[in-house]
Amino acid sequence: MEKLRKIFSLIVVIITVFGIFTAYTNSYEISKYPINSNYKFWTSNNFNPTLSEMIQLVNETVIKNHIQIIQEFGPHPTGSDEIEQLKEYLYDQFIDYGLIVELQHWKYKLKSGFNIEASIPGMGSGDGIVIICAHYDSVSISPGADDDGSGVASILTMAEIMSSYEYNSTIKFVLFSGEEQGLYGSHEYAKNAYENDDNIIGVICLDGVGYADSYLSGHTIKNFADDSSDWIVNISTTITEDYKEFVDLEIERYPNEKISDHHSFYELGFQTSYFLEHTLNPFYHTSEDTLDKMNISYLTKVCRLSLGTVFGMAEVNRILENDEINIIIKGSILSVPNQLIVGVKNYNLIDSANISINIEMKNFFTDKYVEGPYNSSSNWIFTKEIEDYWEFILAAHRYKKPELIKLDVTIKGFNEDVGVFKKQHTIGLVTKSLILLIPRI
Repeated sequence: MEKLRKIFSLIVVIITVFGIFTAYTNSYEISKYPINSNYKFWTSNNFNPTLSEMIQLVNETVIKNHIQIIQEFGPHPTGSDEIEQLKEYLYDQFIDYGLIVELQHWKYKLKSGFNIEASIPGMGSGDGIVIICAHYDSVSISPGADDDGSGVASILTMAEIMSSYEYNSTIKFVLFSGEEQGLYGSHEYAKNAYENDDNIIGVICLDGVGYADSYLSGHTIKNFADDSSDWIVNISTTITEDYKEFVDLEIERYPNEKISDHHSFYELGFQTSYFLEHTLNPFYHTSEDTLDKMNISYLTKVCRLSLGTVFGMAEVNRILENDEINIIIKGSILSVPNQLIVGVKNYNLIDSANISINIEMKNFFTDKYVEGPYNSSSNWIFTKEIEDYWEFILAAHRYKKPELIKLDVTIKGFNEDVGVFKKQHTIGLVTKSLILLIPRI
């Protein structure tokens, strides 16, 4: 009876803590539209001759000419006559490449403008969409050669080359206005995509990718992406490894930053990847942001890397839906006679889920792993093919002291399920022999 009284006292403590940390305990999915994929050939040292051909078609002279033309329009801020003229030029370029082109008018915060969307329809059975984007407006005093003529020129070059090939998923080349005012054009585009339930597989953003002033900066690209977008970064990394002769770049990985149009998608749960030059152009947002300050050889490599990444993303065939995977967590009381049960349920009746599962039990305040028997670390990682249901069970562990803990369970897909990402976490209390958690059933 005394033991039961102690258990119920601990439950009261946990419920109290739950009231304090409600925001943290909510389980969540990182992405509204995470993808699940038949990842055909995206493993290292697996050369694709079609992609090799496309990468080699990326030409420095073509990129340079695009930037020269963009620069000649002069400063072209949103709302100006110059951006209207540039819009018509860019629209005509996409039309000449044989793409499906649409001008999309937007209004936001007393500003208005047009986004330009050019599409290559996918040939696969899925409805996936891959977006590669840049912004075509500049600040009011700048001709915008690098910011963001570099991104626009890359996308024009990619669109012309990629228009001659077929892909499983639809590719959309999107140029936004209103970026310099606060991501206005992309805000409205992403909102509409979200409301329309567009199945956006992933978004790549190019903004300021044409400046390098040293060997290091000329061979390094910054890549901003959160954990749910690991699969996109992995494709980019594979491109740098398998096509190094043409894409001689190292990728420096950073967490997501709110510094360009990709963030409009990120805020709505889409998976994003943003490329930025390694050394920021010192002429950025000045009247001297011109072609002569840029490194076209570097920009050409970035363009090739972007093309390869989009190609890999568009070859993905969706098989397993993220909502077909469920995480189940039970603490001591709900998992008697065990201390902890973490279950993974696959509701897909056709495909088995190829996933990695990471279970972490940490002190809520110090973020250090809870120590188990003989100073063992409460961190477990598994690689599994889940046909129906898989369960991890913990029993008879002894802990040194009572601790307020957080339990994180993270699932990531691989092989044909690349892009699956789901995370759930809760808080609770560890005593000498019990793990009491806010129930997750």
